[in-house]
Amino acid sequence: EEEDDDSDDDDSDDDDDEDDEAKAAPSQGKAPAEKDDDSDDDSDDDSDSDDDEEEEEEDAKPPARAEEDVDNGAKEMEAESKKRKREESSSEVDRMVYLVGLPWRAEEAEIRGFVAGCGTVESVEQPVGSDGRSTGTAFVTFTDVAAAQEALALNGEIFGDSGRWVKVIKGEYGKQESAKEKENTSGTCSVFVGNLAWEVDEDAIYEAFGGCGTVTNVRLALDRETGKFRGFGHVDFDTAQAATKAVALAGTDVAGRPIRCDFAAARESNGGNGG
Repeated sequence: EEEDDDSDDDDSDDDDDEDDEAKAAPSQGKAPAEKDDDSDDDSDDDSDSDDDEEEEEEDAKPPARAEEDVDNGAKEMEAESKKRKREESSSEVDRMVYLVGLPWRAEEAEIRGFVAGCGTVESVEQPVGSDGRSTGTAFVTFTDVAAAQEALALNGEIFGDSGRWVKVIKGEYGKQESAKEKENTSGTCSVFVGNLAWEVDEDAIYEAFGGCGTVTNVRLALDRETGKFRGFGHVDFDTAQAATKAVALAGTDVAGRPIRCDFAAARESNGGNGG
């Protein structure tokens, strides 16, 4: 009987030990779980760090795109502005005609009256030379292209009661002609004058170029056999500056015809037939 008691006690002790081990086992298994939690925390930290970096990158990108959009927008606006200006300029020159051979004293009202039958005139511009005098030319701008086309038919018509016929060309060509500026590189004091009317005499030339400076000599070209005027000549001045002013009068009406003017070559200044 004593042995049985001991056996029972031993069995009870063994059971108690097993229970203790069983209780200890779960607690031992919790350690890895804590490590997993730490790992998850680290992963979360890394994830948060990555998210922060991505957010920073995204925050940094929009301003760059915004600046690019602003630059592109500015370029587009500039290109559009230039396009509009070209179209407006092109439209204006298409509505314009250039009159050559007008009397020096022609007034804007007279010019408007000359082209009144073609359409509504928007503006009249009368260029002046370096001396402030009228060049005998005018740019007339109409409100529509059709009127400008109609005005071209006036080419060769007499201007008012002046007895002078006027050359009428497209405004585009007129701009090109008026933009031409010749330089007196040789310093010559002599000017060639062409497209003169047959009835022109020396007095008419003195009068036409008197405002440029002192005219020292007029030489009209004559035919050696018949003695008839050949329609051109040379005008000599006391200074090269006066000659330069005279060349600027090209296209001016003299005795009903728009004259041609250019600097005379050396051989032309030293010779020529005339009176």
